[in-house]
Amino acid sequence: MTTRQNTTRTTVTFPSNGMALVGHLHTPEGVDGASRPAVVVGHPTTGVKEQTADLYARRLAERGLTALTFDAAYQGESEGEPRGLENPFQRADDFRNAVSYLTTRDDVDAARIGVPRRPAGDGSGRSARGGGAGR
Repeated sequence: MTTRQNTTRTTVTFPSNGMALVGHLHTPEGVDGASRPAVVVGHPTTGVKEQTADLYARRLAERGLTALTFDAAYQGESEGEPRGLENPFQRADDFRNAVSYLTTRDDVDAARIGVPRRPAGDGSGRSARGGGAGR
C-alpha cells in the first residue's frame, strides 16, 4: 500500500523559444527543504494542462514526487499565435525547457527528473530526452 501525502499546486511560468509557458507545479506537503525527484507530465495533443495531466501530476505528488504540467506553446494559458497550433518541434522544445526550469529549483533533484516516453501521446517526450526514431 502506498502512503498518500497532501499536495500543493502552484502556478508557474517559464520561457520556451521566446514564449511564456504557464504550468502547474504539484508538490508534496511536509517535505520542506528536501530536494525530490521530479517528472514533467504533458497534455494530449490540442489539450490543456487541466485535463488529464493535472490529475496524473497530483497523483504523483501524493506519492512524494514533484510533478510539472504545462500548457504547450499555442495552447491554453501559454503564449503563441496562432492559437491551437500543433508544432511537434516546438512541443519537444517545450518539454526540454520544462526540464530546464525544474533544474533551477532548489526543491528538485536535477539528476532525477523524468519525462515519460509519450507524455503528450505524440512522441515529444522521446524527442525531449534526445531519443530519435527506433528508440
